[in-house]
Amino acid sequence: MANRKFDRTELMDIRVIWPEPLAEAMSAERKALYEARKRAVDMYIDGETLEEINSKTGIDKSHIVKYVSKCYSRDGNGNFTGYAALCPWKKTKGTGDKEGVASNGRFLKLLECHEELIPFIEGNYFGYEKYTLEKNMSLTRLHGRFVSECLKIGIGPDDYPLNTASKGYQALRRYVKSLEAGCVKLANRRTDEDSARKAASTGYGENYSPSPVAPFSCGQIDGHKIDLLYITQIELDDGTEVNDVCERCWFLPVIDVATRCIVGYHMSQEINYNQHDICKAVKNTILPHRKMNYTLKDLENKDMDGFPSSRYPELEYAMFDEIMLDNAKSHLTDHVMDTFTEKLGITLNYGAVSTPETRGIVERFFKTIEIKGFHTLPGTTGSNSRDIKAKDARKQAIKYGITFDEVCQIMEYLICEYNNTPHSALLNRTPLEVMGERLEQGMLPHIASDMEKKEADRMLFFDKEVTVRGSIKSGKRPHINYLGARYRGDILSVNYEFLGKKLFLRIDPDDISSIEAYSEDCDYIEKIRAVGEYGHKKHSIVTRKLAIKYANANKKEHSDFETPLTDLEQSLKKRAAKSKKARTRVDIMQREQDAKKKGPGRKKKAELIPIDPKAREKDRALDPKVQDMTSEETWIHMLSNKERRSL
Repeated sequence: MANRKFDRTELMDIRVIWPEPLAEAMSAERKALYEARKRAVDMYIDGETLEEINSKTGIDKSHIVKYVSKCYSRDGNGNFTGYAALCPWKKTKGTGDKEGVASNGRFLKLLECHEELIPFIEGNYFGYEKYTLEKNMSLTRLHGRFVSECLKIGIGPDDYPLNTASKGYQALRRYVKSLEAGCVKLANRRTDEDSARKAASTGYGENYSPSPVAPFSCGQIDGHKIDLLYITQIELDDGTEVNDVCERCWFLPVIDVATRCIVGYHMSQEINYNQHDICKAVKNTILPHRKMNYTLKDLENKDMDGFPSSRYPELEYAMFDEIMLDNAKSHLTDHVMDTFTEKLGITLNYGAVSTPETRGIVERFFKTIEIKGFHTLPGTTGSNSRDIKAKDARKQAIKYGITFDEVCQIMEYLICEYNNTPHSALLNRTPLEVMGERLEQGMLPHIASDMEKKEADRMLFFDKEVTVRGSIKSGKRPHINYLGARYRGDILSVNYEFLGKKLFLRIDPDDISSIEAYSEDCDYIEKIRAVGEYGHKKHSIVTRKLAIKYANANKKEHSDFETPLTDLEQSLKKRAAKSKKARTRVDIMQREQDAKKKGPGRKKKAELIPIDPKAREKDRALDPKVQDMTSEETWIHMLSNKERRSL
């Protein structure tokens, strides 16, 4: 009977759960050896003697028990190694290994005798403050400290590991690598924050990203800074006008997860996009899309029907059930939450912090729009500072004079092209085709009601409660104060009954030169206008705050006769020659005020003048430089420097 080193009944019970390798993928030699070992192990468990097993399988009697022991051992996760341990030329972890650490007899024995070395090695290598303040300690540095610690705890030069040539360096290296493999969280302490975040949020468990089928059931939105410089026109101190680059603009698309279709978007010139830009992007998904009037000749003849609401009329005023955002501050404001959830009934899904993988579709779209679009244009900043495409980006942008309006036109065209391009994820169908198929199958989204349409049209507006100020004794008529300005109206200013009472203001953040006023009973009173320059020039709430900040910094009085917007604009123009931010803000202010300024567009190339062949031959004879030039090159060469620069 077989040696009873193991409980045969227990082995028979657990044998059914032992993992098996894929023997069919082995070579003929390895497969034959594996099957002989497996048969020997099974015969041992079934109760046959070692002599019988040896005669039938050819496996040495001294190896049979060893193979059973290997199958019975457990790996680092506590699972049985099983028949996989019988694979020829495969190293397995022994039963004496500690917590899955690779076999290293003398070194493990050292750690058993001196257990204080275990936290010492782990603490130094993974950067625990108790042991070291050094981040990502190198293995050489760790080995030096390890040797010093061995001497400190009484290990002599004649003892292991100090009696070896490398003083245990290779054993230590294998040990820390086993620690890294056994615990990903500890290994992440030595990596950058982004790698640690990805390892912690992906790769195991269930997929918590939604996979909807119906259109408009889930959308994704995020902000992306376009990799392209655009220009604006500035005036120098000597009165000359030149073009120079502005800050890169923001692009905020809303993509339908089910169909990969870009439903709407918004472009922002702000240095950092805000909550109002988010609302504008979502607003553009609800309201029917208006085709852009292209001014670029290359795009005039390529106009295509590229948005769902223009392709399918039944999708006008369609609303998302859920929108996925990240945890940016502009997404977490009360105005965004209240507008989307309370007024429009849209669920907001912010996801885990710093996990863009949950919004992978819109993130991948950003890459597509850059590689196939803006990275091919002059003035691109490339994907990073080392990208060769970014070489001379400012010079290229000034030379070709791409304005913000033209960037918007290019973006509109790229989105239309994207929505009409077959995607491999959609089985080589276009997003718009998939949208149409889902609609034919009866997957119609929620269409906004009349009340929801009004809310969508005014979703940028926010409310504020104020108190009416004024005094009969001092002769001050009723008015309200908001953000450094006094507001009056024809009705408000003559009704002293409003004094001391509360009013509700309905504020448009894009234009606060005038504000809608409502009574305590929420009845509409009138549109009140700011006194002074604030009421004469259209401006956003961001511009108002900058004007107040500039006035305070320069100790200017806040009177009705001051010109804060003009002062701010003049100050920005003075700094525009050296400051990209100042140029950007000037361009934004001029757009807010609907200023009819001459755009800094691309200069037209002069028409080529036909040159008489005889005259050209005469010119070539006089100037050797033009002997090998074409007629166009000859014409350009003959221009003055000023004319040549204008091309």
